Amino acid sequence: GLSAGQIVSFPSILEMRKSNAIAYRAVVKGFSGSLMYALGDNGEAANDSSQMVGFNASYKSDAFAVGAAYNAAKNELGQDSLKTTVFGASMTSGAHKVSAMAIQITDDNPANMGLIGNSLTASGLPASVAGVIQNAYTQALKVDGQLIHLGYRNVTGPHTVSVAYNSYDDKRA
Repeated sequence: GLSAGQIVSFPSILEMRKSNAIAYRAVVKGFSGSLMYALGDNGEAANDSSQMVGFNASYKSDAFAVGAAYNAAKNELGQDSLKTTVFGASMTSGAHKVSAMAIQITDDNPANMGLIGNSLTASGLPASVAGVIQNAYTQALKVDGQLIHLGYRNVTGPHTVSVAYNSYDDKRA
């Protein structure tokens, strides 16, 4: 079937993978859950205070599935950065499957923006100009949006018909 990412492009700065992370995952009779904590790039990059914490829980049977997830990150300066909250569910009956998903994405302090100004200054650009360019990127990559996905799939022999409705509301636009 069609997923939300196939129809609506997610914000370009959206990151779910982190370096130096540890995760625990458990699966028991249709229930699953995981916890993750990422230390960020401490030790790899000077003065890096980034980190991320996340969890998810779900239940899946032959007839339906339901799940929720939350992730919260801090950027390299230790400021609250990317936060995502996801709820999803699907129901299957014979050849028919209906699915729904809602996602809230916010990021007021995108990660690694300091690298832009530092790189431009190192290449000879005046610090004032580099700061203006860095600020423009920071403002452009801030996110406050909601994604809604509704889908339907029908499988008949070798044929699959998928229909999806997706809506992304960027509150900053």
